[in-house]
Amino acid sequence: MERLSHTVKAVIFDMDGTLFDTERISSEAWVEAGCALGDPMPMSLIDSFRGKNDEGISQAMRTHFTREEQIEKAWDVRNRHAMDLIDQNGVPVKAGLHECLQALKDMGIRKCVATSSSRERALKLCSMAAVDKEMEFILCGNEVTRGKPAPDMYQIACKKLSLPPAQCLVVEDSFNGVRSAFAAGCPVVMIPDMDPPDSEIRSMCHAVLESLHELPGLLG
Repeated sequence: MERLSHTVKAVIFDMDGTLFDTERISSEAWVEAGCALGDPMPMSLIDSFRGKNDEGISQAMRTHFTREEQIEKAWDVRNRHAMDLIDQNGVPVKAGLHECLQALKDMGIRKCVATSSSRERALKLCSMAAVDKEMEFILCGNEVTRGKPAPDMYQIACKKLSLPPAQCLVVEDSFNGVRSAFAAGCPVVMIPDMDPPDSEIRSMCHAVLESLHELPGLLG
């Protein structure tokens, strides 16, 4: 596995499924939302939400629900259920998160977050997990015109860093996120969460890692 120590100046992290083990909470909350409406969503639909911003998820839900009030209700139930679990149990962080962030800091590598989640949710989770002050900025899904898998999120993050995409390593867990970073011209590392990479996704990745513990070794 080729090291990137001479080229990478910054690491752009996805949030859900990459920094935090929250994708399972989100999936459970979407199941709860469908049941609350008396019209459960198929897991294939819920799985397709990963990596998408709020508008992308709402658009996907329109293939299942026929009325906008159903979608609004589903969002309300999902958000309340997911945040209740986090408020009760804290933010579940991914293995090696804080050690990885410290190692990158020691190496002088800049760090930021580019997440499909809303700003309110992203700031709350990052603050609760004590990673907000480790990041130069947090770019959120409702701050870009086109969400992942479009390249906009990572193109904007690179511009905010004032670095070319080739110098910004993206760390992702979802197919949509990998596609977004690859389309933006960034090197991508995938740390799979709920979706193991297929051959297409692997071809877009510089590396597929087991955990955040391994990331500093690519850069040191």
